[in-house]
Amino acid sequence: LNIMARQSSNGSMLVLVQTASFPEGRRPEFTKTLVDALLAADLGVTSIYLQLNDAVSDAAQPEAPLIHVHGAEKIVMPLMGLDFE
Repeated sequence: LNIMARQSSNGSMLVLVQTASFPEGRRPEFTKTLVDALLAADLGVTSIYLQLNDAVSDAAQPEAPLIHVHGAEKIVMPLMGLDFE
């Protein structure tokens, strides 16, 4: 399990959780538990993604599924009067 978080200066946070593949039938239970825990922590999480990666390293292969599981699909990161997504 690998977790990456990116927080914008406006307080919104995108979280990506990377894990090895598991049966698709277990995905709803896993994602509900994940989303509930991250929201309960009250960290300002506004976007959550799940990435399934069976590679030996945490560098995901290009074909590794990336699944949006909660919230906004992207966050806005303001910098020097510009907004980056």
